[in-house]
Amino acid sequence: YMLYDTGRLSDDIARILNLSQIESKSYTGELETHDLVKVINRFLDKNSHHFQQSEITVSNPNGNAYPYRINLSLFDMLLMNLLTNAVKYNHASPPEIEISFELQGKKLYIYFKDNGIGIDKSQRKKIFRKFYQVGRSDDMSARGSGLGLYLVAHIAKIHKGKIQVSSQGLGKGSTFSLILPLRRLPANLNALR
Repeated sequence: YMLYDTGRLSDDIARILNLSQIESKSYTGELETHDLVKVINRFLDKNSHHFQQSEITVSNPNGNAYPYRINLSLFDMLLMNLLTNAVKYNHASPPEIEISFELQGKKLYIYFKDNGIGIDKSQRKKIFRKFYQVGRSDDMSARGSGLGLYLVAHIAKIHKGKIQVSSQGLGKGSTFSLILPLRRLPANLNALR
């Protein structure tokens, strides 16, 4: 329990330090063009030890590359927060997450759909507030620092995008949608990292 709490506190401190940098008006992270499908697959390979008890699939049936200018470390932080939440707020065995891509007009939607506990309609906007936690502190059902989804929303903004959530209700899973404006595709997609 002490090791678990130490790890949790260390994660909370790292989130707060990252948050102060991300919130500052002077944040100037370097953006490079990457194929988002490759970025997500690389992230999952590199962090598979965090999700051993979960089933995560990446669905890209048309095989398109989705080049986008991102800060790689921030994008990894966004992915880590979304995926660990999908596992943490999940009673299914195993937790399942499907990541899929869809073009709608001039926007790219990346969906993170889980089979977790779902989100009540009254909480859908609140979960992106700083320090907001789902659950109650008196019965210990509130988990985490309340910073993860706040960070996700800010990281999406830095990348000119936004994050939304939908759910059919409690016990019916959730879908987080990362919405990014499309840029012109580079002539040589093979040059993407």
